[in-house]
Amino acid sequence: KCLQAVLQETDDSVVLSALEKVVDMLNLSQRDTQILALENLCSLTDPIKTTPKGATLAAKSVVLRSEKICLRDEIVVVFTQCTEQEDEESERGEKLHDKARHLCLRAFSNSLTLLAQAGSLKESVANDGEAWFVDRLLPQLLDEMKDAATAPNNAYLAACCVTCLLCARTAVDTMDRMEGIKTMRDAHHVGCQIHELLEKETGRCLDKLESLL
Repeated sequence: KCLQAVLQETDDSVVLSALEKVVDMLNLSQRDTQILALENLCSLTDPIKTTPKGATLAAKSVVLRSEKICLRDEIVVVFTQCTEQEDEESERGEKLHDKARHLCLRAFSNSLTLLAQAGSLKESVANDGEAWFVDRLLPQLLDEMKDAATAPNNAYLAACCVTCLLCARTAVDTMDRMEGIKTMRDAHHVGCQIHELLEKETGRCLDKLESLL
């Protein structure tokens, strides 16, 4: 048991060290460096590519401010920049922006889904304060879903995040107030036509919303 504990502590220290490097890379201005950081983060939040305990630690560090390392604001900054910038009309720059946005969504989706599956997301969000999730993250997710016809993969990841956030009562109220249900239905229609995963996830989210409203 002592050896197991030592190994587990080592696992945690390795994950925390990797997360610190991700923070440093996200704070650099080079988009390709930020993409590498986000790719690493997506791997860290994948329990198959790391370990279940390591992935959970990384997931908490992505979305919860109460953790030793908190990455959510850095991720949102990169996501917002990629959404707003044209990058000097460069085709390569546009592709880098698209890739970075997709990875930001995947990092959030991995993290929220993992915590939801563990049954700890509702309590964690409540303890952390729902405001950031509802006021800052949710509107951006809904905006992403409005582009489902042109970016269905991103819309699918956004829908996964929204489904998870419905554990917060204020998120349900915000969805109702911001016409989020209409946005979800429109994305579901797109999914029925061109994207099976989007169809299934938006359908699951709509079912959950109906049961909560």
